[in-house]
Amino acid sequence: MGGMSQTRTTITARWVGACPAGWKPGDMEMPGGMGRINVNDFPAGRAARGG
Repeated sequence: MGGMSQTRTTITARWVGACPAGWKPGDMEMPGGMGRINVNDFPAGRAARGG
């Protein structure tokens, strides 16, 4: 995209308790009502490498 071959994202998070009903480890609610994603659904290793 735009000549970029990679990008880096930094996430600041905090543990606030057990998962709510229907959630599983790795679920994140996106800001602005954009829905929920699970970081474990990304291709293997990409989240750990930060790209």
